[in-house]
Amino acid sequence: MNLSLHQYKPLCYFVSFLLAFLLSYIFIWLLIRILPKLGILDKPDERKIHKKPIPRMGGPGICAAFIIPMIVLMYFDNLQKAVIIGAFVSLIVGILDDILGIRATLKLLIFFILTFILRTYGLTTNLPFDKIGLNKEIANILVTLFWIVGVTSAMNALDHMDGLASGVSLIASLSYFAVAIQTSNFFWGLVSICLAGALLGFLYFN
Repeated sequence: MNLSLHQYKPLCYFVSFLLAFLLSYIFIWLLIRILPKLGILDKPDERKIHKKPIPRMGGPGICAAFIIPMIVLMYFDNLQKAVIIGAFVSLIVGILDDILGIRATLKLLIFFILTFILRTYGLTTNLPFDKIGLNKEIANILVTLFWIVGVTSAMNALDHMDGLASGVSLIASLSYFAVAIQTSNFFWGLVSICLAGALLGFLYFN
């Protein structure tokens, strides 16, 4: 992490949040006007409460607004690369699933490969499975895989009411931010506050 940034943590958090929020607001505003022209609409069904088709696929706007502040304020260490790669792959999977529909087995395979990619950058759980006689590395890879699949599946299941999935994600990101502050983890604090800003910009329209 750039040492000069550590001297101005509150300012960095504020700038990251504000930049993510403004970018998200702009990107979502543009997507709302572009997506209907492309026929990318979320049609009403028994799981959803809206009564007429509305633009879908705000993910690209949220993802871009989340990643850009991190690129601006951080240099590319391994953890940052892992977060950006994970966000981008998850975005692509979500887009393809919305447009084409992806089988659960293919999603699992993609996230399995992603887990190994993240592992090469040092982003996996680090639970002491060796103390209970299990292979620590393999067990943590599996836990990371189940975590990724579980969280993405949970968010997808929540995505049937305006603001529900993004609202839950906002609460989670702010909770992670609070933990990062308490543990003096500057990197994860910036990641969390960037995500919070991006989600809040989206929620203005959602």
